Amino acid sequence: MISDIGKALTKRKAMLLVCFDDADNLLPGYDLADILNPLLRIAKKYPKASLMFLLLVCNMEVDIKLALDSCMVSALQPAEVYFPPYKDEEIREIFHDRIRVGLHPGVISGNMISIITGQVIRSGDIREGLYLVKRSVMAAELDGRSSVFSEDLRSSFEISRTNGPYWRGYVN
Repeated sequence: MISDIGKALTKRKAMLLVCFDDADNLLPGYDLADILNPLLRIAKKYPKASLMFLLLVCNMEVDIKLALDSCMVSALQPAEVYFPPYKDEEIREIFHDRIRVGLHPGVISGNMISIITGQVIRSGDIREGLYLVKRSVMAAELDGRSSVFSEDLRSSFEISRTNGPYWRGYVN
């Protein structure tokens, strides 16, 4: 499969962009290196193949350059780009847009959106809010309701606090 990718990139004169969101979550078991190694070999075997990697890290304490072996770091030639945190108004817009597109009108009230937005602002992680929306809607559906009540949101907060959200090992 790797040689197929290398041949296709060379033939098409195309660039393959590989993005790892939350790359820091792939570091503890060295899964990131196991995934990157075969892809980096494409450039050696197919010099005209072009690859670019984006390794997005959420934990600012993780230094990818220290976590990977020096040969891999040399091949990647990493550069750091800092993305500033979302502003409060951006978070509100994201939630309103996601809820408007993803749910029927009235499923989550404006008051509930404000509560979730406040939680995201406190936690600093927008995915937590998306997770709370998902869990709250699932709780309402399980109760046979078409709208989220405050107890749905409360139980979702509790699940998140007790088990951790899905992106930190929580299994639905």
